[in-house]
Amino acid sequence: MAASIKTRSSLAYRTGISILFGATLLTAAISYYFYQDTYKEQLHSADRQLQQLFTTIESSAAIAAYLDNSEIATEVAKGLTNNEIVSGVQLTSLTGMNISSGEAITGHEPQLRTFNLQSPFISEDVVGKVLMLPNGSMIRNRAQQAAWRHVILMSVHSFVLVLLAIFLVHRNLSHPIKNLAKKLHTIPPGSKERLDCPKQHQHDEIGLFIQDTNILLSSIQNTLDGEIRLREYAVSLEKQFRLMFESASCGIGLVNQQGVVLQHNPSFEKIIVGESSIPLAPKALYDYFSNPDQLHSMIKKALVSDTPVNFDLQLKTLKTQPTRWLNCLLSKVDDNEDTFIELILYDISERALREQKTQLEAERDPLTQLYNRRAGIRRIESVLPRSNEDRFCAFLLLDLDKFKPINDKHGHEAGDKVLKTIANRLNLCLRRDDIVIRWGGDEFLVVIEQPNKVELVAQKLLNKTLESIELEKSLTVQVGASIGIAFYPNHGTSVEQIIHNADLAMYQVKQSGRNRFAFYESIKDQKKGA
Repeated sequence: MAASIKTRSSLAYRTGISILFGATLLTAAISYYFYQDTYKEQLHSADRQLQQLFTTIESSAAIAAYLDNSEIATEVAKGLTNNEIVSGVQLTSLTGMNISSGEAITGHEPQLRTFNLQSPFISEDVVGKVLMLPNGSMIRNRAQQAAWRHVILMSVHSFVLVLLAIFLVHRNLSHPIKNLAKKLHTIPPGSKERLDCPKQHQHDEIGLFIQDTNILLSSIQNTLDGEIRLREYAVSLEKQFRLMFESASCGIGLVNQQGVVLQHNPSFEKIIVGESSIPLAPKALYDYFSNPDQLHSMIKKALVSDTPVNFDLQLKTLKTQPTRWLNCLLSKVDDNEDTFIELILYDISERALREQKTQLEAERDPLTQLYNRRAGIRRIESVLPRSNEDRFCAFLLLDLDKFKPINDKHGHEAGDKVLKTIANRLNLCLRRDDIVIRWGGDEFLVVIEQPNKVELVAQKLLNKTLESIELEKSLTVQVGASIGIAFYPNHGTSVEQIIHNADLAMYQVKQSGRNRFAFYESIKDQKKGA
């Protein structure tokens, strides 16, 4: 049921109050400013009128003051006081004539205006002056009336705009939203019914809101439909569980704490027995695996673990049969009387073979098919224990000369061809037991167990690297090599130390002309000599 919205809580009411309050404050501020501005403008206007009045009678007043003609002066003074903005006038001359009209002038009035009378015959010669006392109260009243008319007009204008704004907000925003809210409350969850968008709102924010709301309704419908399907699937799954157990491709068995299989599906026996026609002997389950102690240990671990125990185990097979591996998943199962182990088996023989192949690929550099650095170090570490004081290993660190210009000039494909060619030549120069590693970029590491022949091997490697390499039919290039040589254990007891010393020797070759080999021993002697 839709909740009712109180008038004071409605969007239209709160929006209207906000607009009215804001418009009232803004109108009051603006009205105050315009009131003051209009009032001042009216006072300035009265002052300009006084100036204009004086300009009108200036010549007559100047003649009256010059001639001391009291009749003309009286006429001028009365003419000025007949104007409503003048309450008193006093016209005086330098010779003592003093004519007044209207309110008496004491000379201390703050609003009194004084105008000098120039001689009509001699320029810049003052012959008298006119004092005019403005009708202050009338001028102020007139100014206030004009200012208030302005304020009232602006207030009415603002009020009309506020009403128009409230009407437009109600018509274009709050009313459509109210109708949408009522419509939305009538749509039950999961219904296919959707909100309709009025034509005038198809391309504005309300239209976007309706569009997003319909998307949300569709999402809710899909979620509810999914839950219904999930409940139906759970019921179906419960009915089909036995069939799945019997026809599952993985082996599923229930084993007690002694390792005896109490129940199993057909695949369980087929996976363990394989192609043999001999039936499964439950009491001899351990005898089917190459490492029965591992299975026994894992069952004990599963009995005390709250999470499944996963491991791989090799089956016993005849020498004429391929090696078979099983993935075993053990989970503890408790009932009211005893604890059992659920054993799930997967034949992973093909996966194990793939992993072996992947491991082999991971050990090789994809370009040259030589050992990569990581696999090469493991291979070296397996050889070093065989070396002792009577048996040495030689480490030859080979860095190609003139390789970078080929790579830059002819491109990476040409550089790759050079690296592959050099790698093949290195393999041809060495024995099968020697270790050849692509150490990185255009560097190669060779490890041999023939220290007495190391100079011969190094020279042979140099000669092979100097042979021309055909990139295209009419394009051949030539590189060389700089080789640094260090011995184990003479020049270090760790792989890193020996390779570092071989690198120092190779660097010395690079500095002294390239395309030759040098021993770390000679570098060390040079340092001692220095």
